[in-house]
Amino acid sequence: MGIIEGGAVLPGAIPRHVNPFGFTRYVNGGTIQAAVDKSNPGDVIYIAPATYAENVVITTAGLTLVGLGARGEAWINPAAGVGLHINAVNDVVVINLGIAGAAAAAAALQLTASEESRFHACKIEGGSDVLALLEGTAGGQCGNLMFFDCEFAWGLVGMEFDDSLFGFPTQILLRGCWFHEVTTAHLRQNPVAGSVNAAALPSSRLAFWSRRSWCRFLSFHHIGFFRPNPQGYQWI
Repeated sequence: MGIIEGGAVLPGAIPRHVNPFGFTRYVNGGTIQAAVDKSNPGDVIYIAPATYAENVVITTAGLTLVGLGARGEAWINPAAGVGLHINAVNDVVVINLGIAGAAAAAAALQLTASEESRFHACKIEGGSDVLALLEGTAGGQCGNLMFFDCEFAWGLVGMEFDDSLFGFPTQILLRGCWFHEVTTAHLRQNPVAGSVNAAALPSSRLAFWSRRSWCRFLSFHHIGFFRPNPQGYQWI
């Protein structure tokens, strides 16, 4: 596997993308993590269809990960731990990637103090109990995150908002997403220092961007609901 600077990661470092500025640099790497570690802000990494049994941690701002093939054919599925962790960096874009977490993991997808990150057409699944965990640190909180046409399935909690010294994550936009086979709460707010393990989400935390931008919740019946009939919800 190789990363092409400003370009692609594919088995054997075979280019699928030509840098518009006229040069290409090949860097060998056997895993997605190796490619991420050798990347610079602004690089785009294309990931070939396969199952990647690894934990991917992004600590470089401005990276874009693109899974090639049909939705979820490029699949992060670790034997233990979180599948993809965006840790205290901003402006990360993830497109058409499948992400799973191991059974005892904190989440399949974990964002820690990340802002302006975007997810398009991703498939996020268990084993882990929590599919997507948005959390803060002593230095900041998640904010202004967008999820477009993403699927959240096969877990206890679809998306959890964890408290921190900086409050809860805020300005989280879900557009055209699908939650199904989620058995405890589709959306859950977790006050770390509070006595309530799951509380209703105030409307200031989420935006659904008009009636045309509905999200589908299958058998939505738990306390992640923040009002009786919020604009943008649709049941099946």
